[in-house]
Amino acid sequence: MNRSDSTAPPSRPEVALRRLTEMRQRRRRLRAWTGLFRWFALAGLLVWLAFGLDYSLSLPVGVRGFHILAAVVLLGVGLKVFLLTARTPISEDKLASEVETAAGDLDQALITAIQLTREENPRRGYYSPHLLRRTVEEAEARMNSLAPGALLSRARAQKAGLISAAIIAPLVAGALLQPQLTQTFIERNLLLQSVDWPRAYFLRIEEPARAETLLAVGDALTVQAVRERGGGARARIEAYFRTADGSESREELNLERRGDDTFRRVFSNVARDFRFRIHCGDFSSQWYSVAVRSRPRIEDISLTFDYPDYTGLDDGGGVRSVNTGHVKIPVGTMVSFVAQTSIPVREATRIEARRVGDGESRTEEELSISGGRELRGSFPAEQSGFYHFRLVSTDGFENPSPIRYRIQIIDDQSPVVQIIKPGRNLELSSRATFDIDLIVSDDYGVRSSEVLIFAEGTREDGEPLYVFPLEVPADASQQFEPKLELSLTEWNLEPGTRLEYFVLTVQTLDQVVIQTKERQTLQSTQPV
Repeated sequence: MNRSDSTAPPSRPEVALRRLTEMRQRRRRLRAWTGLFRWFALAGLLVWLAFGLDYSLSLPVGVRGFHILAAVVLLGVGLKVFLLTARTPISEDKLASEVETAAGDLDQALITAIQLTREENPRRGYYSPHLLRRTVEEAEARMNSLAPGALLSRARAQKAGLISAAIIAPLVAGALLQPQLTQTFIERNLLLQSVDWPRAYFLRIEEPARAETLLAVGDALTVQAVRERGGGARARIEAYFRTADGSESREELNLERRGDDTFRRVFSNVARDFRFRIHCGDFSSQWYSVAVRSRPRIEDISLTFDYPDYTGLDDGGGVRSVNTGHVKIPVGTMVSFVAQTSIPVREATRIEARRVGDGESRTEEELSISGGRELRGSFPAEQSGFYHFRLVSTDGFENPSPIRYRIQIIDDQSPVVQIIKPGRNLELSSRATFDIDLIVSDDYGVRSSEVLIFAEGTREDGEPLYVFPLEVPADASQQFEPKLELSLTEWNLEPGTRLEYFVLTVQTLDQVVIQTKERQTLQSTQPV
């Protein structure tokens, strides 16, 4: 070797670089296959997840559409992460370092030859050309005996392929064995159609008829299902009841078998909201919700009485009775009421009932509603009976057992007249003095009273011979005691004349009463 050859810079390791180029291509292909297997595994997992969720829960169209969008986004991200990163180039130095690590017997010859023979390496001139040439020759000799494929591990690609096969193979097998499930999956999760999953079991839910049911407190709910497909599996209810703190408590309830294919359960006296669905074998129904609302009732009532004039009960506006709807009042009293309902109502009717023979007479009056809960109205108290309020809440519920309030009428009693003096039949001289002492009373007062004198036996058809008005004192509203002193001389009676006298009384309600119970007679005799 001449001196010029010993001082010339060494050439690059061509064999080693060619081997590295082959390894780079093989490495890229392996990474591409690994990424593809991983991408298929991700796609298979998404299909499994979509199938499992929709088959078990029968998801609505909106949720299925969201799943499609999310799957497209995840597959796009996976494509970029798993496949596009395989195209990222690797430097000669890094690839040489990987070969050094994989081969194990190159003693850094390959990486030294690659780095120090690069023309742009600033440290190239610091090393002996002869030493570099020897390093290049050693790297070429060792790389010439190495197969590029032997230094690249296929473990990742093989592992990714096995995982992908483990995920996708059952999908393919299931699609071939259950074409109806495959078709339904495509229709529901790709075409977003509203078709039902084919199942081994299927129950037709007869009651409740709607997915949302509104009940009043205390009502009953019947759940009934008929099996149209499947074997002898038991049907059960998965129910979630609303608790006082707003959370839910879960209960598992069995449906009673009625016959071979009918299942039934009655929820009695429902008092709280709940939701449920029915399971039988691989069948699960949709969710049913039950909302429970209170029935309306009268929570408070106050009455105001406007008494009729004949009673004389004038206290400057009437008497108010709070928290009671029962009344015991004089006939003709006008009753005004203000009632508060327990919940808002949309309809209110006052119904009054009276006894008529063996039956009952009813009158109804629509009431105005203020603020959703306040009822106002009035009615005259003419006859004894009962009244109640028919209420319809904003949810459409009516109280089937309303409170019945009593109306008790205090009838006006007839006036009472007592003839105190003389208190017996008399025979008097035609010139004698005839004294009469009376007690006249009435429950609400007397407007007028008079003594009538008839010839005996003529009261029914004849006119009185004499009429003597009695003065009713202004302050005697309920009882007074009039006195009369009559002179028979002025009557010019014939001896033997027989007279009858009565007391006629008119009360403030214009009830006329003639006192007959204590009728007395007067007979005239010869003057002494």
